[in-house]
Amino acid sequence: MNRPGFSLIELLVVITIIGILAGVGVVAYRGYIDSVKTDVAVTNGETLNRAMATDLVSINNDLSGRSDVFANATLTSSSTCESYAREMVSSAQSKFALAGSAAATVSIYGPDLQTHVDFPKQKPFKNQIVVYCNNGAALPKDDDFIVRVCVCDDPDDGLSCSWTAACPQPWS
Repeated sequence: MNRPGFSLIELLVVITIIGILAGVGVVAYRGYIDSVKTDVAVTNGETLNRAMATDLVSINNDLSGRSDVFANATLTSSSTCESYAREMVSSAQSKFALAGSAAATVSIYGPDLQTHVDFPKQKPFKNQIVVYCNNGAALPKDDDFIVRVCVCDDPDDGLSCSWTAACPQPWS
């Protein structure tokens, strides 16, 4: 006898297909969100770097203008590289932290990773900005005044990153 409607088997097949498509969509969406978070972290790191480069030109030439990122900073030509790096971390934490997120996960001063209780592997978290100096005592006009801004974008274990040649470990 022919009855109008769907059989139970047909409904189960349709529900299974919809479930598979939803599962694939969720995985793709999570991947997309992860890549966007990494892109944002890299962009924020580049923003910090450009702002500091702009401010260093102003400071080394005794100009009063500052970038928006460091407008409230009290950095001078006699401030050490470590002072600049720590100010970059502080600025990143206040400018780039999302509502409800811990500011410490946005950025950190590199040598603090060595002793910080939240970093038992002494490595940064994924999408975290790490700022440090090659020589913390260097002054802005010194040749060895180099502030490194690294972004952990490819974690080894899904959570923390290894140090690389471009961003070497900030302590010996």
